Amino acid sequence: MQSGSPEAVEGRDFEVGPGVVRAARGRPYERQPDDPLYRPLRIFSLDPTVSQLEGAVAEVEVPYEPLGPGPVGALFEVDDADSVQRTHWGRADLDDSAVLLRNGIAPSVTNPLFHQQMVYAVCATVYHAFRQALGRHVSWGFEANRGEAEQRDRLRVLPHAFEGRNAFYDREAGELRFGYFQAEDDATGRTPPGGVVFTCLSHDIVAHEVTHALLDGLRAHFCRPTGPDVLGFHEGFADIVAVLRHFGHRDLVLAAIRRTEGRPEGSGLLTGIAHQFSQSRGSTQPLRTAFESMAAGCTEPKPYAKDQEPHEIGEVLVQAIFEAWTTVFNRKVEPYLPGRPSVPTRPPGQQAGAGVPGHLHPGHRLLPAGGHRPGRIPAGLDHR
Repeated sequence: MQSGSPEAVEGRDFEVGPGVVRAARGRPYERQPDDPLYRPLRIFSLDPTVSQLEGAVAEVEVPYEPLGPGPVGALFEVDDADSVQRTHWGRADLDDSAVLLRNGIAPSVTNPLFHQQMVYAVCATVYHAFRQALGRHVSWGFEANRGEAEQRDRLRVLPHAFEGRNAFYDREAGELRFGYFQAEDDATGRTPPGGVVFTCLSHDIVAHEVTHALLDGLRAHFCRPTGPDVLGFHEGFADIVAVLRHFGHRDLVLAAIRRTEGRPEGSGLLTGIAHQFSQSRGSTQPLRTAFESMAAGCTEPKPYAKDQEPHEIGEVLVQAIFEAWTTVFNRKVEPYLPGRPSVPTRPPGQQAGAGVPGHLHPGHRLLPAGGHRPGRIPAGLDHR
């Protein structure tokens, strides 16, 4: 040891940071040999305003774990305490044998137990997507034992946390808090005027907020607004995840492709974010969109400006990502739809795909023009 250097003291040379402890303690359930792979649960694919013909309900495969009433798992704890009504709306028991036989609780706007199932299923599937993409566990960024007698390693999810037109990730408390509110008298679409809107039933809002929590665990300093783009990246990244999750709902994707003649970028079902939330305020457009040109009166991508608020800056990122995605998609489908024009060209009143070159007919079998043998998947094309 050199003269003047600090003396080595056992137990004081290094400190294990709280992030290391959280990563060690907050780990997902490790499947046992006799456990099933997945727990099928039903959710709203977007929100309660989507029709059955558009794939309103999706059945998702949630990675299996034993659950306590709540539900409470290894990473998420749903607590349905309602501070406004001063009540607790019960605890969904997804391990109950009758519930298991029905693939979970039936989707319902009025059943708070389904609300609990909805937030758990969306949060668990988004976490699983992160885990698959990164090849490792993702730890939480909040202080797990802040103000509590016992160490808490789960993200707490409150479906009916408050009355208000908002939902947010509370880093200090380690919670996702979802509000509920009354729609305006001029509400549009399938949102009844004066009806109660639950943000916990919006797939996009739940996916968006849990992504904030996951990104906080990956990059804790991104919560500090050191520049105008930092919080904008947080919002944009959360929106990207929410929109990409739409493509995992098969019936929704099929409905969008049929409606847009093979152009999913033109479907608000796939590219719009938080439809019901926006309809409740009298708007006919989604709250945000992955394609500005699909919004009313817009012909150019959303421009960037430093004085924009974080959600607007994030929308610029989202639209840049999906513009690239559209380019790749169009190249992929070109062998199947030769001569497809860049914009729809069918005459007014003519059925979509009814003999128009380059258009996708509802019964189209999606075989490339080059003549691949039926039943054979062409190399380089993703059919998932």
